[in-house]
Amino acid sequence: MNAKRRGSSLSPSSPARTSAGDPTSGASTIAPGRVETTWPLGDFRPRLNRDVVVRRLESFRHGPYYILKSPQSDTYLRLGQREHALLELMDGQRTITEVAVETFYRHRGLGLVPVTQFTELLYREGFLVTTPEVVPAVTQPPSPPDRPAARIRRLVVRLFRDEITLPGIDTFVTWLWASAGQLLLARAALLFYSLVAVGGLLTFLTSHHLQPVNLFAPRGIGMVLLIALFVAVLVFCHELAHALVCKSFGRQVRRGGFALYLGIPIFFVDTTDIWLENRERRIAVSAAGPVSDLTLGGVCSLLALALPAGATETVLFLASIAYLAVLWNLVPFLKLDGYYILIDLLETPMLRSRSFAFVRDNLFGKLWRRERLNREELLFTGYGLLAGLFSVLLFFFAIRLLEMLLADLIDAVAKGGSWLLALLAMLLLIRLGIPLLLRATRALTQTARFATHTLKMLDDGRTCPFR
Repeated sequence: MNAKRRGSSLSPSSPARTSAGDPTSGASTIAPGRVETTWPLGDFRPRLNRDVVVRRLESFRHGPYYILKSPQSDTYLRLGQREHALLELMDGQRTITEVAVETFYRHRGLGLVPVTQFTELLYREGFLVTTPEVVPAVTQPPSPPDRPAARIRRLVVRLFRDEITLPGIDTFVTWLWASAGQLLLARAALLFYSLVAVGGLLTFLTSHHLQPVNLFAPRGIGMVLLIALFVAVLVFCHELAHALVCKSFGRQVRRGGFALYLGIPIFFVDTTDIWLENRERRIAVSAAGPVSDLTLGGVCSLLALALPAGATETVLFLASIAYLAVLWNLVPFLKLDGYYILIDLLETPMLRSRSFAFVRDNLFGKLWRRERLNREELLFTGYGLLAGLFSVLLFFFAIRLLEMLLADLIDAVAKGGSWLLALLAMLLLIRLGIPLLLRATRALTQTARFATHTLKMLDDGRTCPFR
């Protein structure tokens, strides 16, 4: 899922927490939204909203940093120490110029331009109070003409990014936490989950009574319905685990509901508010989903030992789905739970986007000039190359899987299968295939632009084609 949602196990969506940027590089926002602002430097007197929450946290790599939350605009900011020092000067009495001058004398840094940009960011994201006398002029860029291509683009977005937000998610999670959540997350319960998860996994891997299961073998309609029900339970428990752990730390579950990601129906919860907690608690929220999947897989594996031989294969098949969900969610190369655990462990926000940007814009130039890479650049290089390779392989695997499903569908219809089921399967293939084709087209277009730009620079006789 995009923006501020946490993805579910069998739904590869980008989770709730969009990183706030490098803590040493200044303020950065966790929420989208950009406008151009013309600032009346002589008159505007910035003042922080009273309801803004400021939380001081500690990074083992960079020291203290601060997370700001604005309940009014529903946005979050991550600040370094220098930017946080500006907040106490924004009392509504000083102009931007006066704030910049006083900051310079106090800290010997941050000139007028950085202070102005920081104030603009605070205003734009809804952290400042503005009086009726002096309000910055905010201008929106002119809307592009409503061309047929724009209409088609909006239609595609609606078809493949549908979302239904359920009202009162935080109220429900709060009620559930107060009534049963504390029991579900008690130490005894956590110990029980651990025993079931570990015991079930060992049983799944070592028992001589359990045989390998072909996940892609044809299944009857009853088995298909059972799998659909199990996946629904698996995803619901996965997201509920995220929500309850987030609520256990006193944080808000901002949104939740159903959405379509790459044509796949998913359930999501928004746990962005966990940014106000330390990294151990953020990791706990991220890990709650995979632990839930592992526990359900353990339950199925242990049931396979107790059930009759005829039901063993079915239960083992469900356990295989749960364990695949665990592995899928722990992959650090997609914006799933494993990725957010990794960036919290490394304390390197926006690792994926920053790595891709470094590989695209800086790596080849540094290699061309034979410059030595520092530790952070080595991290960006390794992660960016591995994540890019993984994404390419995953894309071709998805294309191959769709091809196999389409071939099986055509073969089944040719042998006299149900046309109704064939129609439903075809609609599902379309929902899955079109987003993949759109992503492939966008990736090829970006690659072609990069190659064209590089060749043009080579034709111009540049010493180094990379900057």
